[in-house]
Amino acid sequence: FLQRTFTSSVNAHAGRTQAHQPSPAQALVGPRFRCFATPPRPAMRALSANGDQVSIFYKASKRESREERNKIFLEKGIPALEKQGFKKSPFSTAWFGKDDHGGYSYEFCRITNDSELQVIEVYICLQDQWIQEHINIFSLVPQCQTPENLAGIDGLQFHLPPNSKTKTRLEPPRGLIFAGMPQHKIKSYLTKKGFTKRLNQLSKMVESDLNNIQQYIRRWHSSNTALKTDWQGHAI
Repeated sequence: FLQRTFTSSVNAHAGRTQAHQPSPAQALVGPRFRCFATPPRPAMRALSANGDQVSIFYKASKRESREERNKIFLEKGIPALEKQGFKKSPFSTAWFGKDDHGGYSYEFCRITNDSELQVIEVYICLQDQWIQEHINIFSLVPQCQTPENLAGIDGLQFHLPPNSKTKTRLEPPRGLIFAGMPQHKIKSYLTKKGFTKRLNQLSKMVESDLNNIQQYIRRWHSSNTALKTDWQGHAI
């Protein structure tokens, strides 16, 4: 009887010991600790006036961005160019408003006393955050006095090679771009207030730069020579 009791006790103890021994994989990992799953971090939200939750972060849609940039150009860009003597391009092929690519395109020109045709093209695209301005200059032969003299003429040739090779983007010198000088673009933002701030910055920049368009024309002349063309843009 005593022998059977002792044997049963030993076997029971051995069973408990075996049950608590770690598996080979557990032995390699080492001691385990009970971990509690971290609850998901709630999105940063605020309460609106009626008590509904609204996201603090904001990202304007492509359409909203396009419309805001176009509004800036209409309100600040066009008056600034008109002050410098630029007018809506008289060519029959010129864009002035919505284009076929989901954005807005504008073309302006002015004629100097020595029959120099200065053309400014503006693009406001749906897919980016820019107001893009380009400058090109031609020497017209025979002499032209006013943009009205070019009314109704097909001006497509002015936008084709070799004429298009001298078209230059209106932007700061490359070295200043690398240094972080602002450009005509909606910079990054996180909130609705930040978006509005960026629009105000862009508006002031566009107005200031286009009021000083002459500096960009001087820069164009410093690296380009105006091609001589007839009034249709054909090289002479």
